[in-house]
Amino acid sequence: NTALTNSVRASWRLATDAVPTSAANGQFAYNGTATTVTSRVKLPQLTLGKVSRTAADTANLDVAKPGDTVLYAISVANPAASPAATGSTAHNVVIVDTVPVGLIVDAASISNGGTAVVNVDGTTTITWNIASIATGAAATRLTYTVTLSNSALLTGTTRTNSVTADYATLAT
Repeated sequence: NTALTNSVRASWRLATDAVPTSAANGQFAYNGTATTVTSRVKLPQLTLGKVSRTAADTANLDVAKPGDTVLYAISVANPAASPAATGSTAHNVVIVDTVPVGLIVDAASISNGGTAVVNVDGTTTITWNIASIATGAAATRLTYTVTLSNSALLTGTTRTNSVTADYATLAT
């Protein structure tokens, strides 16, 4: 919920471009009292969740080894707000998952029309475009698999696989 405040004050000039000097010049005083209105704006409340597991494992994955196939599942939701009147539909939702170097994305495994682009730095960007997610709608599940490359590309650092969401508050 975001509050927007707007103030207005009525004023005008006479046809001669002179400033009115008395009520006789018009129906209202030249500088009226300002009136302020505060409106509450209903915004989407998107949530993102992400889990991973190896293809042979049914639990969430903490550690994988080179050659393992890993399934990633992203959950995108716009939960019903409390009170319900405070939420709204998210439009033109764009989910972007940045897959680090050393994880080879199986492009054929990307669900829901997502597309993958391999970047010059060796990372892969997967993008999903979702027309809208209504308040309280069931979570949208987005999935893909990767294969961990040889150990030389994976040695030395933790790989962070991050996902972000962007959306519009109005349909375009």
